[in-house]
Amino acid sequence: MVTRIFDGLSCPVRFLPIPLPVFRIATATFRLLPRYGQWTAGMAERMNIDLVFEHMDAARDFGFKSRLFIFNGDDMPGTRV
Repeated sequence: MVTRIFDGLSCPVRFLPIPLPVFRIATATFRLLPRYGQWTAGMAERMNIDLVFEHMDAARDFGFKSRLFIFNGDDMPGTRV
């Protein structure tokens, strides 16, 4: 999905893998700044979890119908594509 967002914005796709210990140190440093006081290493840990799941229960209980993820630059306010 991240790749599709970059494609929709007509930007080159760039992934920068950061080891978790380095991210822990960085978040501890950022937390000293009020704007980033809520950042935690747990954020990165959650990003590494596979969040794909079956949606049959939601379809049965709530009438959920999945759809394709289609993204274009109009979905991002304040950007020019």
